[in-house]
Amino acid sequence: MQSLFRSAKSFRPLFLRPTPSLHRQGVESLESFQPLYERKPPWWTRWTYLLVGADLVVTFSACELTWNHWSRWEPLSEASKSPSPATVATNASALDADTKETKGHYALRPWWQRAPFAGGQFFLGVAVGVLILVSRSRVIRKLYILPPSNQSGALPSQGSSAVVSSHDRRVLIQSVHHFRNQGKLFPMQDCALERGHDDAEIILRINNVRGQHWFGLQNSTVNGQTLPVWQARDEIFKTWYGDEQGKKMRMEERWKSGPVLNKDT
Repeated sequence: MQSLFRSAKSFRPLFLRPTPSLHRQGVESLESFQPLYERKPPWWTRWTYLLVGADLVVTFSACELTWNHWSRWEPLSEASKSPSPATVATNASALDADTKETKGHYALRPWWQRAPFAGGQFFLGVAVGVLILVSRSRVIRKLYILPPSNQSGALPSQGSSAVVSSHDRRVLIQSVHHFRNQGKLFPMQDCALERGHDDAEIILRINNVRGQHWFGLQNSTVNGQTLPVWQARDEIFKTWYGDEQGKKMRMEERWKSGPVLNKDT
């Protein structure tokens, strides 16, 4: 039974799992560190809960409409159509006009037709809401490269030839739902950069983490400067992999090479 509870707990989506504070992850403060990347989150991430609320309203309205109002036309039986002798005598002319029309009424469809359709609408609406929340948790608004845990202070300047080994550095991600003293910390050797849908997007993949994170370069700040997309991308690769390897990767466009995929090299 305990193993079942542990499995259910680990099954919770990432956006429902509490994020530990930076202090609990060994980071006392970020005041002495400059973010490698920073950008204002996309507009839809700031209206996520409103979008999810609207999705739920539409979903429940569709389910209610299907369950309580999804009907079909049912014609009257022959016995109900045949009038009594008294009615024939008094309303002969009206019957002549109505014989050309089919008489009947609308009735709810059987439950076995309404239930699957309403259930499908419900699960579709919930899936859309979960997709919005998960997508929001994958958008990076700040990205830090921190020194090893046994060191303190900022990394060497970008113009310096001394670059700390990527096996020792750490990557700190702050998504839209993280506060200033929160974030997700990973060893840099478990992280790799890839090209996104276009040149203005970079995907961050993390070893043993399901899914992917991404960040856009349009109107972003890299190392404290607002740069064009191509220059911002070059600066990120230069800081991430070092001058020599970063330049080689940019020239050869080897976006998928990195510590995760080349751990044996």
